[in-house]
Amino acid sequence: MASTLTVEIVAESDALACRQPVDVSDRDGPALLDLQNELVEMVALAVLANGPRDAIRLCQACRVLRTSLAWFRARAERRRLRWAPDATLKHEIGDMGRKLTVGDFERSDPEPWAAGDLLPTEGRSSWSVRVDMSRRNDGNGIWVGVCDAAGRICWALFLYSGRMRRMCRDEAGKLDFDAQPADDLPNGNYKIVMMDEHGKHCSLRGRANGAAVEVVVDHDVGTLGFRVNGGPYLEALPLLDRALPRGMPLRPYASCYYSGDSVSFVGAHL
Repeated sequence: MASTLTVEIVAESDALACRQPVDVSDRDGPALLDLQNELVEMVALAVLANGPRDAIRLCQACRVLRTSLAWFRARAERRRLRWAPDATLKHEIGDMGRKLTVGDFERSDPEPWAAGDLLPTEGRSSWSVRVDMSRRNDGNGIWVGVCDAAGRICWALFLYSGRMRRMCRDEAGKLDFDAQPADDLPNGNYKIVMMDEHGKHCSLRGRANGAAVEVVVDHDVGTLGFRVNGGPYLEALPLLDRALPRGMPLRPYASCYYSGDSVSFVGAHL
C-alpha cells in the first residue's frame, strides 16, 4: 500500500546558511533539507507543476537550495514571460520585460515587431496579452500570436478584423506581403477567427482597450487558437489539415503599429 510523505519546507535565514542543526521533534514530517537529494528533486518538480512562481520561491528559500537547485531554477525561469530585446523592433519594453509600447518611427523603416523568449517544444503553452492602449479603441495595428524562433514568420490574430494574419519578414526585417510560407508550414492568412455567440464574424473594434487575448499552442499536434476576454476557444490552426510542425521552436509574438499603443503580458509566467 502506497504511503504519503508529508514535507515541511523550512526556509532558514542566510545568516544560518542552512548549516545549523534543525530540531524536527515537533513536526509531523521531515524538513525538506533532511531528505535525500533525489527526494528534494522530486519535491521541486512537484512544486514546478503547481507553477513556476512557486518553484522560484522554493529556490530562494535558503542558500543551500539556491545552490543545489540551480538547474531547477533555470528550468523554471524558462517559463517566464518577457519580451526579448534582441527579437524586438520599434517597441519600448517595460514593466520587467512584460510591457510593449510602440514609439515613433519612420514609416520607411522595418515595421514594428516583438517576440518573447522561446517557448517549450512539448506539451501545451498558453498565455494572455492585454491591450493597454489602442488609440482608437479598435485594435487597429495590433497583432497577437506566435512567430518562429528566427522571427521571420508569424501567425497572429489581428484585433481590428478578427482574422488571422500570417506575415513574413525578409532578412532586413521588413514585412514581405508577397512571401509564402515554406511547404511544411500552414498559411491561414485572413482566416476568420473571432466569432460571436451567434456564430457571426466579429472583432474588437470599439472595445479593444483592456481586452485580454489568450494564445493557446499545442506543441505536440501543432494547433493554435485564441480566447478573447475569457470566451470560448477560437481555432486558428490547423487549416485544411495543415498544422504547425510538431515541436517547432516558437516565440510569443505581438506588434503595435501606432505611436503610444501598448500591450502587456498578463502574469509573469506560462
